Amino acid sequence: MADSVSVFQLLKRPTIAEQQIAQSPYAILSLQLDNRRPIFMNLGYLEDTRQYWYTRDLIGFAFEQGRLVETYRLASGIDLSGLRQAEIYQSFGFWSLRPQQTQRFSMRFDLPEQRLFGLVAHVVLQAGDVETKEVAGQQRQVLSVTEQWTVADLNFSTENWYWLDVTAQQVMASRQHLAPSLPVIEYYVVKPWW
Repeated sequence: MADSVSVFQLLKRPTIAEQQIAQSPYAILSLQLDNRRPIFMNLGYLEDTRQYWYTRDLIGFAFEQGRLVETYRLASGIDLSGLRQAEIYQSFGFWSLRPQQTQRFSMRFDLPEQRLFGLVAHVVLQAGDVETKEVAGQQRQVLSVTEQWTVADLNFSTENWYWLDVTAQQVMASRQHLAPSLPVIEYYVVKPWW
């Protein structure tokens, strides 16, 4: 299991002014690609379990149950819009995991921009313990989940993290790296919609 203290620091990074957060009528997400400067996004809309977040320049990210599944209008070289994940991955919710439980499955996915199709990822999800953390000024029950992601065809293995608000059943923070050619994505919900 990853060092949960260092992972949870995603929620403690300096953000936009507290006054701006409080005055915003929108939910706010802070997102970083490959440790670049954080960008702040507003929640555009919700569609079932998918959230669509946008910058004021209309650069967008779509997350399905906390996992990145689409991007819109990103600069060349970091476009993830071609990433297509298997239905099992998109539809598998973290909410079936209990503390200290492990879940294993394999899935196929494509990276069309690189002309790579039918890649197989072996996924191991490991839930940690439920902890109480302060998020956006409120005490929340948080479950950490570590995801081992291995793609043998790319000689690639990584560890992704997710922090789940147990009560709201929403992913509050995450670090994801899905392929060596894709950027590391870190995000946290600065102002929740729930």
